[in-house]
Formats: sequence, structure tokens, C-alpha cells
Amino acid sequence: MQELYNRVQAATDPLEIINLSDKFLDMHLIGYIKLMFLKGEVLLSLGRLDDALSVFKQILEYDVDSFAGRAHNSIGFCYSRKNEYDKSISEFEKAREYSDEQSLLLNSSIINLAAFYSMTNQKQNTFKIFKELYDLDSSNGPDDTHILILRLANNPEELIGIYDNSIDERYTPDVNVLFAKGDALVTLERFDEAIPVFEKILKYRNDSDREIAGKTHTAIGICYFRKNELDKALPEFEKAREFSDDSLILSNLANTYTLTNQKAKALEVYKELYNMEPHNKDLKKIIELLELELNGKDRLKDSPFNTIQEAFIQADIYSQSKEYETAIEVYDLITDSMPEQPPAWNKKGYAYYQLGRTEEAIKCFDKALECNPNSAYSMFYKSLVYMGLEDYENAQDMIVQALNIIPDNSEFLNNYCVILIRLGRNEDAIDIANKALIIEPDSVETYTNKAFALENLNRFEEAIECYDKALKINPNFFEAWHNKAYSFENLNMLDEAIECYEKALELSPNNSQILSNIAMLYVKKGDFDKASETLNRQ
Repeated sequence: MQELYNRVQAATDPLEIINLSDKFLDMHLIGYIKLMFLKGEVLLSLGRLDDALSVFKQILEYDVDSFAGRAHNSIGFCYSRKNEYDKSISEFEKAREYSDEQSLLLNSSIINLAAFYSMTNQKQNTFKIFKELYDLDSSNGPDDTHILILRLANNPEELIGIYDNSIDERYTPDVNVLFAKGDALVTLERFDEAIPVFEKILKYRNDSDREIAGKTHTAIGICYFRKNELDKALPEFEKAREFSDDSLILSNLANTYTLTNQKAKALEVYKELYNMEPHNKDLKKIIELLELELNGKDRLKDSPFNTIQEAFIQADIYSQSKEYETAIEVYDLITDSMPEQPPAWNKKGYAYYQLGRTEEAIKCFDKALECNPNSAYSMFYKSLVYMGLEDYENAQDMIVQALNIIPDNSEFLNNYCVILIRLGRNEDAIDIANKALIIEPDSVETYTNKAFALENLNRFEEAIECYDKALKINPNFFEAWHNKAYSFENLNMLDEAIECYEKALELSPNNSQILSNIAMLYVKKGDFDKASETLNRQ
């Protein structure tokens, strides 16, 4: 720089002076801009983003092409730190306009551009940038750039093509890239091609990477499973389990044990899964069915049933047909075979309850609660029995316990509502009915229960509104028509009451009580002929 300065000072030819001066000024400016860049980068490192932006924008004012791309890149990076992604992408794109050479494509501006395309979900633009990098330099083996391309490719066919072009046998393959190719082949259902790819992962993986081993054996097992080669799938899932207790591995293993008729082993794995997912109702059901089948097999030799499931189905059919005595006989077989299963005790108890054999019903529900102290339905059924015995205090205790376990069950809430009405706690009953209606807004039973509580409080207009809502849902709901007539009668709206009773009579023809009620209303109106005519309809 000093030498050039001296030459400028010594020159006498004007053209030479201009030429040398331009060189000196350019060099001086470049040095100055480099210092500005240093200042901007220091400000950026201190998090003073607005100050750094100001410096980098000032650099652009000098209109030096060799620095413009870098300046736009730095401005874009500042905006990205400020989470102003639209502005950052615009600056990264401007940076790229100054050159398409590999040197610029490989600099941070283009990597940043691709990254922010990805962050803003512009996948096609992201892939295009990385593909361009790959096309410019595909000779360096499976480096990070190629891995990014593979992971960003949306088309499995294209992914496989890029993989095959970028992986050279001279290099140890990247197992993540291999997995990407294997997954793509599975997506295309090219299982025979996918299996060797996954097997190569097992060859090249780091011995300490147990997770990738578990994933890979699972992937191979899934390929064989999808090919319906269960004898080959099962060993792979078993190997996978040696490396990991991941729920996907356990699920595949349990399913394959089931399909290969190794149900005892399947049950063991399903129980392990259930310990990991204790709220999974589907798993619980699978376990119950397997236990029923495995534990009940030897106890059915002298029965007409091949499995406990068959016995359960037939008992339920008897119960639904109101053949409760016969249903109990089959439930006895089930509870003898599987004494630790609450559902059988509950169903048997309910059959006893329908027969009015309350003492035996309560014993069944108590047995179910011994097996599972948190069986909310056992508590619910037991509360029904106590209601039948008009023991509303015990009924309340049972239903409250059930609701503590399942608080959002509208059936439980309706039961509680009725109990509260029987206990004379009508305001509380209305609150419970309102909770039930939030859960099941189209329940005619809940509207009717709420209306009954309102009637007990002499709030007949509100009761009628509830009956109207119930009848809008189900115009043929007998109790709503019958009880609505009662509310109208208490409001001395006798014609409306008669109309409601007539509607109820259509649903229950020859109902002598309703005919008597209608006749009494005509008497109140002083219309004795109509009253007599109504009584003669019986």
C-alpha cells in the first residue's frame, strides 16, 4: 500500500496518475470495508443486531461487487436472528445473484437460504438449492451436503437415485443415509431391495449404537412381515428387542407371536407394553381376551363352548334376550374358569339384579371389586341395586366413588341425579343434570330428570322447557309427555295438560291411569260429559 502511494506521488503522466490512484483508492476502500465487516461481525456477536444491520447496509453503499454478496448474506443473517424470515430470505437471494459459481454456492449465504426455505416450509426451494450443490460437486463422497439432499428429497425414487450416485464403496456408508434409502424402498413396497440395505447398516454400524441396531432389525422384520414371511420376521423382532424395549418393537413382536399362535409369549409382551402405556384401553382388552383364552381352555371340556369368548358371547345374548337364569348359568361357568375377571362378575351381578335377587347381585359386584378395586362399573351397578332397595345413602356412596374414577360419564351422572332427587336434594340434582348435559347434550333422560327436580321445587315453567327439549330430541318419549302434563296441570293449564296426556296415551294405548288423569281434568273443567266419555274409553 505504501509503495503504491509513493508511485502515485512520483507519477507525472495524468493517465498514469488516474490509474494508480484508482488502484490505491480501491485497495484502501477494500481495507476499509474489511474493517467495517469486522465491526459488523463484532456487533453481531454481541447481539446488537440493528447496529450490525446498519454497518452491513453501509458497506452496500460503496457499490463494490466483490463485497455485495457477502454484505447481503450478513444482512440476511441479522434478519434471521430477528426472526424476520421474509426479509432474510430476500437478502440471501440477493447474495446469490452476484455469482452462481461453486465457491459462492458453497458459502454460508446459500446454506442459510436453504435452511430458511426449510424453516418456512418451502420444501421444493430447499431441495433445489441442495440439489444444485450436489450437481456442482458429487465427487467427495457422502458428506453432510449429500445427506441433507437425501433427507430433503420428497420423491422416494429420486432419493434412491441420488443415494446410488453419491455413495462410493471406497467410503464407509453413513448409516442414516442407508436408513433413508431403506425407508424409501419400504415406502415403494420394494421389500426385497430394502432388506439388503438394512442388512448393510448392521454391517457398518458402530457397535455402541444399540438404538440403530434395534431400529434396523425392526425394519427388516417389518419387511418380512409385509411379505407375509412370519417365520423370518419373528427372529428379527426378537433380535430388535435385545437392543431396545421401544414400544414399536414390542408391538410388532407381540403381534407376530399372536399370528404364529405363540399366545403365551404374546401375552407376556402385551403386558410389558401395557406397563408402558397404562391408559391404553385397546391393549387392556387384548390382554383380557388372551387371558380368557389361555386360562379358560382346559376348563371348558365338558361345556358346549370351545373358548371363553364363545361363552361370553352366548351369555350376553341370553342376557339381552332377558333369559337371565340361563345367562347366569353360563356366567357361572366363566367365573369358575376365570375367577379374577371383573367383567364376568359384573354381568352376572346385573342378571341377578334384573331378577330382583339383590343379595346375590351385591355379592357379585363385591367380588368384581375384590378383583379390581377401581372398577367404576361395579360401583355403578351396585348403586343401582341399592336404589332398587330404596337405600339411597348407600346408592349415593357407590355412585360418588364411581364418579371419582370416571367423572365425565353421563350415565353415572344421571344415576347420581336420580339418587339426589330421591334424597330431596333437588338443587344439587339440577347441578348434576347440567354437568351431564355438557357431556351428552342430546340426552332425553337427563332433561327429564332435570325437569322432575324442577317440578319438586315448583318451578313448573322451567320443567316444561326441559320436557320440550327432550321431546324435540325424541318426540315419542312417553315419560316427557306424561310428566309435562303434570306441570301444565299444576299451572292450571288444563287444556294443555289434557293434550299432553293424549299424546302419552298414543304411546301407551289403553293406559287406564292416563285415562283416569284425563277424566279428572275434565271434571276440574266442569265438563262431566267429556269425563264420562273418557272413562268409557277404558
